[in-house]
Amino acid sequence: MPMNERIPPSVDSTSVSEFRKDLDKLNRFRHIESDLEVAVNVIKAEPFNLARCFRAEGLGKDCVTLIFVLKKFRSTDLRSMNEIRLVYAFENPKNRITLIEIYFKGDRKSEDKERILKYFSEKSPFRIKS
Repeated sequence: MPMNERIPPSVDSTSVSEFRKDLDKLNRFRHIESDLEVAVNVIKAEPFNLARCFRAEGLGKDCVTLIFVLKKFRSTDLRSMNEIRLVYAFENPKNRITLIEIYFKGDRKSEDKERILKYFSEKSPFRIKS
């Protein structure tokens, strides 16, 4: 499937257990919940749009699915679109998006690779399965 191809609207979404804690840390942004809802709908429509996201790198050979970082997260509380990052996995055969992490770039430099591998490594006991 080409990277910019649209996915049918029947895409399911879920999140890992730590995601809620990440979202709570961003409560200083009053509209973060509604902004997240919009972002998830955008991801569902075009999970591979490289104008808005990039592939997470440095995960090694054990990572069993495609991991992306949404770099153009539109927040009504911020002027710039690239200050909040949303990390997600897209499992194409299952048509499922898993939200892994959300963070403010001023608080953290990059995504938590250990958390990604905790859920999406071939050897992980926490691996998300269908």
